[in-house]
Amino acid sequence: MVTRRRTPRFREADEPAGAAFDRVGARAWSLARWIVDDDELAADVLVAAFGFPRSGSGDDAALLCDVRRRAVAAASSRNAAPADHRASPGVDPPPTSVPGAVAALPEPQRAVIELAVFGQLDAAAIASGLDLPHGEVLSLIACAMRTLGPLLRRPNGSGEPLGAFDRGRIPA
Repeated sequence: MVTRRRTPRFREADEPAGAAFDRVGARAWSLARWIVDDDELAADVLVAAFGFPRSGSGDDAALLCDVRRRAVAAASSRNAAPADHRASPGVDPPPTSVPGAVAALPEPQRAVIELAVFGQLDAAAIASGLDLPHGEVLSLIACAMRTLGPLLRRPNGSGEPLGAFDRGRIPA
């Protein structure tokens, strides 16, 4: 959910930014908030990303990739590792937690998982936004899912996949 305290406010004259925010603002907020782990910094990332002049007809994938890039840079610039959801600085996240497992993924796999889950993009949109071949994105998703799969089972012992990480739920 986008916080009302510091959400970007766009002048009526800036219709493209406002329209883009209406389309993908909640997804962009989730993505930025996950990476920077701070409301104020996430709001700053959104202001920067949505305020950047764009050409074209509103490529949501490119915009969400830009939000991710800016969030990673913002988290790094404040001397914190992005997307590690650590308990305290210098301590590795527990490997049995989902945030810890996502943080432990190699950067390319973490990028596609964050864009698929928080950005709600399919593999084709991720490939377009990251300028990668579609097959490579599918491969990165598959590798990440093999790593995350054991952690993403329902706690009732049924072994059923949990939520959007079900192999059939991230569209190709």
